[in-house]
Amino acid sequence: MSLIDALLLDPPRINIWFAMRTDGIAGSGTQADPLNCTPSGKFDEYMRGMAENTCIHLGPGVFVTLGYYTGIPSNTSWQAKKGMRIVGSGIDVTTIQLVNNTGSKQIYAVGHALSASTVDNFEICDLTIDCNLPGVGTSSAAGAVRIMGSHSRASRIKVKNWGNKGGTGATHSFAIAMLTGDGTITPTITNSGIQDCIAITPGTGHTGYISVLHVGYPESASGTSGKGVGPYIRNCYVSCGQTTLGNTTNDKLFRGLSMAWCTGGIVEGNRVQDTFYGGPYNILGALDVTVRNNVYRNVAVGPLYNIHTALSDKMDLLVEGNQIYLTRSDVNPLSDGNVWTYGILIYNDAGGAGVIPFRNIVVRRNYIGYVPEGTFGSQPGSGCFIYAASNATVAENSLDLSALVPTPMMNRYCTTARYFENRTPAGLLKQGVRATGAATYDLVYTELATDAEDALILSLLRR
Repeated sequence: MSLIDALLLDPPRINIWFAMRTDGIAGSGTQADPLNCTPSGKFDEYMRGMAENTCIHLGPGVFVTLGYYTGIPSNTSWQAKKGMRIVGSGIDVTTIQLVNNTGSKQIYAVGHALSASTVDNFEICDLTIDCNLPGVGTSSAAGAVRIMGSHSRASRIKVKNWGNKGGTGATHSFAIAMLTGDGTITPTITNSGIQDCIAITPGTGHTGYISVLHVGYPESASGTSGKGVGPYIRNCYVSCGQTTLGNTTNDKLFRGLSMAWCTGGIVEGNRVQDTFYGGPYNILGALDVTVRNNVYRNVAVGPLYNIHTALSDKMDLLVEGNQIYLTRSDVNPLSDGNVWTYGILIYNDAGGAGVIPFRNIVVRRNYIGYVPEGTFGSQPGSGCFIYAASNATVAENSLDLSALVPTPMMNRYCTTARYFENRTPAGLLKQGVRATGAATYDLVYTELATDAEDALILSLLRR
């Protein structure tokens, strides 16, 4: 056979095909003769042998893996590598199932050692990942993907049975995480993110904190904060199954979206529902993030940055064009004495008037209302609360909720604050106030509408 004929018959080995075969043949890895992953452990064995820049095509069926956790023996499982692409045959057609009963570990179906070099240009797409939380050991967490690398992404993935068995004091975990740093690396992580993914059905036995779709820091954030450039969470769907939100610890364990340790971050076009914290929620902040055109339904709070430590650089944040439908139940997102929902909450938990973690906060053209189902609790909802920013601008928001006394638009410890054209659907103007306590204030902000009314009244009195 000539060399040309041989090349036409056998595709380049940079593409490898896996399948769940029933004919007992091992296979060679070509499209016509895929590697047989039916025998137990074969998927992990083959994946260990894959080189960088290899595209792995997975056929229909369930591919079982031990996954990755820090300290797992190198000869038992596998790790993601630079340039690797894992492509399934479609959501719910191809499934990667995590089966690892090791206790007290953060286990991911797809992951790698953070102490190694970054895994750049990695992609996983077009499949389902069953994290199998009931099958992991005591105090362990089960996630789908955790990758740290530039131009790496998770796209068109469905994730189910994710969660954390670690208890309320456990380290945070993630269902899908694209990390922008681990506190030690010096390279800048660029253009990594999560797109067109679905995360539903947390696993039975979940009791620990989890951020479902996360871009930013690792589970135990320490060291120097990473400053990834241009990360994103786009067009994803998250449901944590909390159709009735209360005010219990278990409700508060779920954070739908999270983004931190970055500049130029984008969170857009996502839908989060039946989840206590809609997000992006986190406590460590970023340099600048845009949160736009997302839909939140049946949440205790939408976008929430609750900074717990003073930031070395102040944060800029734009929250624009979101639709936020709050639960009607009495809830307490901040675990303080204020039992009410928040549409948008930008909060400083690192100190009082002397600590200003936010620089420019812009909240505009958002809709904030309630879900139509359920009975209203005894406490009303708040539209937007900004705590400790150098400059706060809140404009053209539609507020379809019971007014928190004295107003649904508040700020505290802000150097400069501006409110403009925030109205109810009926057109009633809702002015912003400067709060001095939970339900007290010392300043109502004027704006063009009120200035015009005052000018008219004064002109009439002078006659």
